[in-house]
Amino acid sequence: MIVILWIEKGGMINMLMEMLEKLDSLIAVLATGLITFFITKYKYYKNIPLDKLEIAYNRIYYPIYCITKSNIDIQKNIEKCKVYLTKYRKYADKTTLRVFETLEDTKFNNRAYEKFKKNIDEMNTKIRRRLGYLDSNIITTYKYLSLFEKNMLRIALELIVIYVLTFIVRYANGKCAKIFAYIDFFFVLVLAIEGICMIVMGFVIGFKEVFLSTKIKKKDISKE
Repeated sequence: MIVILWIEKGGMINMLMEMLEKLDSLIAVLATGLITFFITKYKYYKNIPLDKLEIAYNRIYYPIYCITKSNIDIQKNIEKCKVYLTKYRKYADKTTLRVFETLEDTKFNNRAYEKFKKNIDEMNTKIRRRLGYLDSNIITTYKYLSLFEKNMLRIALELIVIYVLTFIVRYANGKCAKIFAYIDFFFVLVLAIEGICMIVMGFVIGFKEVFLSTKIKKKDISKE
């Protein structure tokens, strides 16, 4: 009851206004940084010479894509894929090489194989689009982004929404201000939760990479 009265008297709006004023400059910096990050990444990808992408597509991703879609057993598929990745290694994306090394290290585990197939599907779709083949719609494009890219895109959009809503709350009056304040507060909570998840995911991925690299080094030492 006390909480409801506090909200009705504008306590929620006042608290949000104080909090958002403090976060205003931070949100602007983060939003600008994320937008710059995506623009830079987009420009870098656009500047990749098409001849190299053509080689990567024709010699690695499309042939391997066809192999992974066949019904031959996993081990035979991996042996065929390894021929392409070994011969044209310098044209392969580092994520592809990483998941393939993990697949070999796990001795053709089904889960690792599915992750490798997913990477091939994503890279094949991305390069096809860049080379001018038939393009997918926005929903399909978002679906095939990596988990990190999806999270970063959502966070960028949430920051922009919060930034816009902050100005609306400042200049709105009455019930309108209260409604936008609730919406703003909701997005702040979503952003906080997403940020925590990103941090946890970063630690997990970092730990896995350190663990795998240590395991691979031990394997190399034992071979020597």
